[in-house]
Amino acid sequence: MVYVASCGVGNTVYALHANTGALLWSYATGDGIQASFAVANGVVYVASADGNVYALDASTGVKRWNYAAGVYTSSPAVANGVVYVGSYDDNVYALNASTGKILWSYNTAGSIEYASPTVANGIVYIGSDGGTIYAFGLPNAALDATGRSFETPRPEDASARPQSQGDPAGSNTIRPRTLGLTGYLASRPLHVLTLAQ
Repeated sequence: MVYVASCGVGNTVYALHANTGALLWSYATGDGIQASFAVANGVVYVASADGNVYALDASTGVKRWNYAAGVYTSSPAVANGVVYVGSYDDNVYALNASTGKILWSYNTAGSIEYASPTVANGIVYIGSDGGTIYAFGLPNAALDATGRSFETPRPEDASARPQSQGDPAGSNTIRPRTLGLTGYLASRPLHVLTLAQ
């Protein structure tokens, strides 16, 4: 199948037969779809400017779930059972790919309009209009030799860290040296490394 969307006229997701172009199903959202889709494990993940992330059955177009927060023009990425997406409300959201339940969110202090998450080597990278690139460890991803996730401490202003959900205190973290990049300590399950400009 080929998945495409309209923005401004119809605001609809279309599934087309890859060989014939025949329409197989469609699903209308409440506003424009400016982002690309993520397709994984039989599900199409769609971020809409109507403020929802939708999970649609890839074969039928039936909605499995939606999560409402912010306005989305950032394309979602899916890895290790988690959907990652950025929003105009300055947040990165991590959603359970099966249920849509929020796992955590992180405030970047800058709108995430068209920057989309990229997954590589066990890390999710995303930038924001705040001028910073963030790196989040995937669930169960070993980011150091011991298998623990980590961040480097931000010099002097660790107390300036934005407030986030899903970030329990006292969890297992370490502070290794990492290629001269600076960031600040975050607890599991967030695992975020902020890269200095």
